Parts: sequence; structure tokens; C-alpha cells
Amino acid sequence: MRPVRLTLQAFGPYANREVIDFRNAVEAGLFGIYGQTGSGKSTIFSGMTFALFGEASKSEQDRTSLRSDHAAADVATEVEFVFDVGERRFVVVRQPDQMRPKQRGEGETKSAHEAHLFDATGLALDEITANKRGKIIAEKKVRDVDAAVSELLGYGAEQFRQIVLLPQGRFEKFLSAKTNERVTILRDLFDVSLYQALMADLKDKAAEAERQVREERAVCAARLNAEGFESTDALLDGINAAQTAVEERSVVEAGAKQKAQAAETAFRSAEAVEAKFVASAQAQAKLSILMGRKAEFAAIADRMKQAARARLIVDVEEQVVTAREDVKDAEIKLAEATQAQSEAQQKVKDATEALVREEARAPEMETARRRKDDLERFAGVLEAASASAEAVEAALEEQRIAHATSEKSKERLDQLRSTRAERATALKSARSAESARGELMKAQTYLLTQKKAAEDYGKAEAAARSAKAAFEKESAASAKALEHETEARAAYAAAEQALAAAQALHLATKLENDAPCPVCGSIDHPKPATGDIENAGRDLAFREARDRFEKAARAAREAIEKLAGLKATLEAREETLSSLEQPTDTLAAIVENVRQTDADLGALGPVVNLDEAEAAIEALDKQIETQETETERLRSEADKCRNVATEARAARDGKLEAVPEALRTEGALASAKEETTRVLTTLVDAKDRAEAVLKVARETVLSADATRKGAEESVAACKVRLEKAEATFRTRLSEQELTEEVYQSLKPAIPTIDSDSESVRTYETELNEAQGAANAAASAIGDLTRPNLPVLKEAHENALAALTKATEVACPSAVVHQIC
Repeated sequence: MRPVRLTLQAFGPYANREVIDFRNAVEAGLFGIYGQTGSGKSTIFSGMTFALFGEASKSEQDRTSLRSDHAAADVATEVEFVFDVGERRFVVVRQPDQMRPKQRGEGETKSAHEAHLFDATGLALDEITANKRGKIIAEKKVRDVDAAVSELLGYGAEQFRQIVLLPQGRFEKFLSAKTNERVTILRDLFDVSLYQALMADLKDKAAEAERQVREERAVCAARLNAEGFESTDALLDGINAAQTAVEERSVVEAGAKQKAQAAETAFRSAEAVEAKFVASAQAQAKLSILMGRKAEFAAIADRMKQAARARLIVDVEEQVVTAREDVKDAEIKLAEATQAQSEAQQKVKDATEALVREEARAPEMETARRRKDDLERFAGVLEAASASAEAVEAALEEQRIAHATSEKSKERLDQLRSTRAERATALKSARSAESARGELMKAQTYLLTQKKAAEDYGKAEAAARSAKAAFEKESAASAKALEHETEARAAYAAAEQALAAAQALHLATKLENDAPCPVCGSIDHPKPATGDIENAGRDLAFREARDRFEKAARAAREAIEKLAGLKATLEAREETLSSLEQPTDTLAAIVENVRQTDADLGALGPVVNLDEAEAAIEALDKQIETQETETERLRSEADKCRNVATEARAARDGKLEAVPEALRTEGALASAKEETTRVLTTLVDAKDRAEAVLKVARETVLSADATRKGAEESVAACKVRLEKAEATFRTRLSEQELTEEVYQSLKPAIPTIDSDSESVRTYETELNEAQGAANAAASAIGDLTRPNLPVLKEAHENALAALTKATEVACPSAVVHQIC
């Protein structure tokens, strides 16, 4: 991976947009990034790490802390990184979790972490802009972009930190360190604990395999000893002896097998002959069963013939049944016609009585006619005075309209005055609310800044405490490891000295006068080593002491390395903590103040435009002035209309004295005429309906009489057909020489004629086949003699038992030994 261009916006110490072009530096080969402490050198690598993997260069740093504290609220934190992999070019853009101003209203909202990955292969660096970054590989979903970047590079964030970013402060130490110390630093950088664990695991598996081989060899020796063999050679001699015995007994087994085969052949032949005798007996038994059913099937055949004669009469019987049903239906219709005739006669009687009642109401009808004539006369009077009435109604309508318009104008005026009072009160409240809102917004901005600072300080303080606890714990462990190393070193030196003394004593015992020393070659031995050789140091003790010392030294080195790493982490976290200002209040108190401030802002309601509210009140004042003038004008016009209507009503009442006061209006007169007409029409219609009902009832009686006569004639005709059908049925029974009782008994057999015929044919076929099978079985036996099967079976079983015994003798049970 080769960096090409890195763009940082509102990131770390960079409040604005910073662009770093790596092209000249990369072409030069080795290059460096220099600057004062805190100038943002590490931020460049942190920006690369965040752009690629969505994390900071330090694993313990929170992603939300990457946003610059110096950036404006409306400038979003964003990192764009252009890099090459092989011949391909890619662009990755990320925005961390961050707070931004709301697009509508006041306050802030949280933007989620977003990432985009583009394939910009073929684009020059200057062609890559915010609107042209190449082909989209993955966007929006952070997980998809992380997976795509890891697949492109072949490693993730943790490996990137280890193999690409050499931690600050470790490079100088690496260059000046000795070989062993460099190994330690490289192990720490590249985390080779996986391979160390693999080596330990392989060592344990090798030891386990060696132990398993020793155990299996011990088991093999124990099994040989338990079976009475001193060695594997003795086991092979025993196998050869057993093989000779088996060959001798196999000859005996072969003779027994020959006798068993002969016995089995005789037994199987006897079974075949016996099977023929059994088949003959079965065939005779089946034939006897079929012969026993011969009379049964003869009866079925006879019943089948009689049923065939009865089937020739079925159609005639069906005609008789149909004729009887026709007679029954005709009689039912006759009864229904008789009932209908009686009901029609009753309706004529009822209709005649109803007509008599309506004719008795003739005086009521005459009164209704006279009342109608009077109302027609009153209508003429009203028509003559209609001009005056129209004038009155017109004047009254104008009065109503003028009064309604005046009242509506008055209501509009009251509504405008009420609205003006409400808006004036609301404007006063809004002025107070907006003043309070400004103060609360200032307090909210300050509290949010304090809240973020308190959160950052709390996280840094917790990280420092955690690092300090880990460092103190590891310090104690490191001291203990160094103490163990010192003790093991002393024990190792003592064991080494003891071993050297033992070797010198051994050489001293081998020295001879005038003979050269095997070590120095001198023939003089002035002061050879002395002592008890049994108490001298042992080589095994020396090796064990050396192993313990090496193990303790390795543990001490690892503890020192781990302690150094924890110390660096502690110093970095304490430095981060010291760079932050300690909050003056607790985070909980600040959060509560923020919540209370948000609640106070919410309680103030939406923002009110004071200028618009004042302009609305001024507009209402103008509307109220205009409406007051209009209301006074409309009230004066309503008074004039009321006077005109009063004069017109007096003129009309003088012309209508001849008409009852209750009928002087067109509506009342029309209602009276409508009611009188309705009463007269009801009386006339009732009489007309009674006459019509009587006419229909008389016609219904005539129709019912005709229907009853037709039903009587239909019953007579159906009875004649029934008599003819019964006569034909009796004639057909006589022709077939059957009585009606016999015919009825044969009717159930008619539907089974075909199946009975099939049963008879099947029986005859089976009988013929059984007779043939019995004859064939008898011919197969011929002059054969039936064998004594139990005797032959017993001889066969005895031969098999002899064979089994010979086999057991020839092949005795043996124990199979596995030679390891």
C-alpha cells in the first residue's frame, strides 16, 4: 500500500481542511515527518488508520474523540485517503460519529459513522474530487467498507499498527538495542505469542507421543509374559507348533465333512419326495372342498334362471307404480283445488261486506266535498290579495336580510376585537419567552461544552487508573520474577561448581605416576583432587539447575518487557490526562443541568416572530376601525326595513277579513286543501278498492270452480290408467308362470344376476383345475415309496454334530497377541 493523498477536515488539531500530497515524498523513497511535539505528526498516521479501518492509530483512543475541538459546529469531521495497491488506485472517505447542528430548529443531532470506498484506477490525482472519486465498491455501511479494505490490504487495523506504524519512542530504542533486546522489541511489536504457543503445544504433543510409545511397549511385554512367552521369538515358536497340530486335525475334519455332505444329500432327496406326497394330499383336499360346494352353486344357478324370468316383468311393475303415484298426485291436487275453491268463496263474502261498509260512509264523503269547495273560494280571496301579500313578504324578507347582515357584521366586529386582545396578550408573553430563550441557549452551549470536556476527562482518567493498576500489578510480578532468577542463578552456579569438582576427582583417581595427565599432559601430579566421589555433584542435578535458571531468566525477561510496555502505556495516558483541563463540576451534575436547560427550552414552546406578531395587531386595528363603520351603516338600514314591513302588513290585513285568520297564509290554506283532498281521496279510493276486490274475488271463485272440475277429471283418468297397468302386470306374471309373491321374492336376486353368473363360472373353472391338479400330483408320485423323513433328518443332524466337533478340535480357540 502506497499513500498518495490524505485530506483531513476538522480532525484532531486541524480545525479546517488540510491536504497532504505524498507523491514527491514517495517517489524520493525514504522520507520523514518532522515537527514540534503536539504539532499533529501522529494525527497524520491516525488519519490514515481511521480512513482505512475506522479506528485511531492508538487502540485505546475513542473514535468520537477524533473530531477537532477547534472546528466550527457546521464543519463536519471527514477524512479522505487516496492510496495505491499494486497497479490499482482507491479512495476511501470516512466520517466518524459526531454531533452537528439540526437542519431545522435549534440544537444538535448525532450523525452516525459513515464510510465510502471507491475504485479510482485510471484517474489522475488531480481528477479525483468530491464529485468524482471513481467507481463505488462499498458505501454507507461501515461493515462492508471495513471488509473490502481488509481484503484489499490483506490485514486489519491491529496488524496495520504492528507492521506499518512503529510506535513513537520505540524506533531509537530498537536501533541502539542488543540482539536479544531487539528480539524482545520485535516480539512485542509483531505479537509472536501465537507462534510461541504453537511451539509449546508441539513440544507437549511430542512428549505425549513418546510417553504413549513407552506405555504401549510395556503393555506388549506384559501381554507376552501373561501368555507364558519370554519374548517374541518364543511366541513365533508356539505359533509354528500350533500350526502343525491344526494340519493334523484338519484331515479328521475333512472326513467328517464328507460324511455330513452325504447325509445332507440323502436328506434333501427325501425332502423332495416328501414334498410330492404333500402336494398330492393338498390337491385332493382342495378338490374335496370344491366338490362339497357343488350343491350350493347348483342352487345359485337355479335362482339365477328364475331371476332372469322375473327381470322381464320389472318394466310392467314400474308402470303400475308410476300409475299409482299419478293417482296419488291427482288426488292431492283435487284436495288443493277444493281448498282453494272454499277460500275464494270466503273472499267474495268478505269483499261484499267491505263494500257495504264503504257505501255507508257516503255522508262523510259529501262533507269532504263541501269543505273542498269552501277552501277553493278562500283561495280566490287570497289570490285577489296576493299583491299586498307579496309586498308584505318582500318587506319582511328585506327586514330579515338587513337584520341578519347587521348581526353578522356585529359578530365579526366582536370577533376582531377578541382576536386583537388575545394576540396582544400572546405578544407580551412571546417577548418574555424570547428573552428567556436567548439566555437558555447561551447556557445550553456552555453546558454542552462542559459536558464533552467532562466526558473526555473521565475517560482519560479511567484509562490512566487502569494503566496504573496494571503497571503496579506487573511491577510486583516483575520483582518476584527477578528474585526467582537470582535464586536460580545461584543454584545453577553451585551445581556447575559441584559438577566440575566431581569431574576433577574422577580424573584424579585415574592419574598414574610418571604417566601424562589426560587434561594438561604433565607427568607431575603435585596436588591431585581429593574427596569422596559418592558426594560429588551429578550431571543430572547440573542440567536440572540449568533448566530452572533458563526458565527463570526467560520469565524475568518477559516480565521486564511487559512492564516496559505497561509503563509506556501509563506515561502516554498520564500525558493525555495532564493535557486535559479538570472539570469544575461532576459529569452527573452537568448532565442534569443540560437536561433541565433542554426542558426549560421545550417549555418555552416554538419560536415566535415578534415583528410579524406586531404587524398582525396593527392590521387588526385597521380592520376593527373599518368594521365599526360598516356595522353602524348596516344597523341604520335594518331600522328602515323594519318600518317598511310594518306598513305593508297593515295594508294586507284589511283585505283578508273574510278569510279565517288561520287560513290567511298560502301555506296554511294549502295544507288545509291538501288534508281535505287527502280525506276525500281516501274515502273514494277505499270504495273503489272494495269494488275491485269484490270483482277479483268473484273471478277467483269462477277460476277455482274450473280448476276443481279439472282435478276431478284427472283423478278419474289416472285411476283408469292404473287399472290397465295392473291388468297388464297380472298377465305378464301368468305368462312367466310366477305369482306376485314369488316375483317379489326374486326381485332382490335381479341386480346380482351378472355377479352370480360370474361366480358359477369361476367355481366350475376352479373345480376343473383342482381335478387336473389332483390327477397330475398322483401321476408325479407314481410307484414312489414315501420316505421316513424324521430318521433321515436325525442322521443328517448327527453328521453335522460330528463335523462341528471335528472342526472345534482342528481349530481350537486361540489368543491373538499384538507384537509392539
